[in-house]
Amino acid sequence: MKAFLRGLSAVALVNVVSGVLGIVVVPIAVRRLGIEGYGLYSMFSVLTGYLILVELGLGKNLVRRLGAAASEGETRRLLQLALGLYVTIAGVLVLLSPVILPAVTSLLFRVSAQHVATLRWITIVAIVDYLLSIPSSLRWNYALSQERVGDYARFMLQSNSARSLLMLAGVLLTVRVELAIAFVLGRRLIDLAVAPRILPALPEGSWRPRFEFNECRALLGQSSLLAMTQLLQLSSVAVGSVLVNLFFGLTALGTYRSTFDVVTKVWFFSITAQTVLYPRFIQLMKREESRLRLLRLLPGVQTASWLTYCILGVVGSVGSVFILRLIHLDGSTTPILFSLLLVGVLWNAHAILSGELLQARAAFRRVAEVAGVAFAVMTIVFLLLSRLMLTEAIGWAWMFSQFLSSALIDYYAVRGLGGEVRWPAIVRERLPAAAIVLSAIACRAHAPFLLVGILGLAGALYVTTQLRGMRNALLDLFGRRVLAEGV
Repeated sequence: MKAFLRGLSAVALVNVVSGVLGIVVVPIAVRRLGIEGYGLYSMFSVLTGYLILVELGLGKNLVRRLGAAASEGETRRLLQLALGLYVTIAGVLVLLSPVILPAVTSLLFRVSAQHVATLRWITIVAIVDYLLSIPSSLRWNYALSQERVGDYARFMLQSNSARSLLMLAGVLLTVRVELAIAFVLGRRLIDLAVAPRILPALPEGSWRPRFEFNECRALLGQSSLLAMTQLLQLSSVAVGSVLVNLFFGLTALGTYRSTFDVVTKVWFFSITAQTVLYPRFIQLMKREESRLRLLRLLPGVQTASWLTYCILGVVGSVGSVFILRLIHLDGSTTPILFSLLLVGVLWNAHAILSGELLQARAAFRRVAEVAGVAFAVMTIVFLLLSRLMLTEAIGWAWMFSQFLSSALIDYYAVRGLGGEVRWPAIVRERLPAAAIVLSAIACRAHAPFLLVGILGLAGALYVTTQLRGMRNALLDLFGRRVLAEGV
């Protein structure tokens, strides 16, 4: 447990540093590039996310397979197969580039004629960025499979810091969006130089790619459902950018993404958990006693996590005006949009624990179902609200979709370990804490005092009814005696 907590702390520190650097860069980029320019700039993040999907879930499935490998020979063979697949994927991606470029500008992001050339250059940079990331990706996936979390943390600290500093240099030195984004490629070159010095060396012979069709097809076949899961998860986040650009234009996209890019910096802990818990869960799933202990702990830990993130949502909503003024975004967004997006991000962060547990069990279909629900709900709610409000419609759609999907993923995680739980019960337990958050947002929106008071009182019920279960779970988690019922 101590080694695990040290790894968790190391990755958390890395993500905190990265988050702080990101918060510094966003308002500077908005001022230098303009709100429309930042809208174009944000498309780079969406494109790099989608390009990862060309590997069909190979990276994450590789961590799971390497973690379960019984010998160094099996590990070497898996790495050689993965490298062969990466080489093939890179070649296919380059060959398809003439098709990808017009598809981005005509299907994914529709922009005015004056911005088409810029968007195509952004797409080219995104493709090159992915290609340059492949060698380092193979190394860090191997490090995670061996639970070398400290090495991974050191590598990501330099990589993320380099990315933020190069982004900052880009927006300070030029106001041309495509040139500012091109600076980010320097991060990949630094990664290539630093990775062999920080990350563990692969077993001898691993850098010789294998192209055996049947074995490669088997490895990709196991990854295909994971790829669909990643596609739906990514789309539930990226669809906001696509919808806002389509319905309200590039200026609204810049407003939305500048706000979203700031609030997602609170993802640092969930990204930490995602990085560390996935390989850890893979190891725990090997032993029956570990699975039983997880089942005993999970409901209480879920409850504690939900309450913690809801409290953070209240603090962020109440302080939204001050926060926006502090980071100099008060002139380009609204406190309500900030609060809605922040709460949705926090609820998404809560769901990471259950999601990683399900993926470690290879329950990719369940995770895909939840991601599909989030994507559908977000799109439907946005379409219903888009005629009533502008960018705040995407905030409400995002928050509502994350409430439903987080409750559903918690339900599947407990059921997957053999626990008895009902879907309505999960929703019922989550509603009071959500009411506390809604009361804070309603207060910020100057809603009637009676409504705010009712929501706040309803939320207080959650705290009084759930404290014992949370305390027992946390005591057990850290090896302490669990309180007996009625004590």
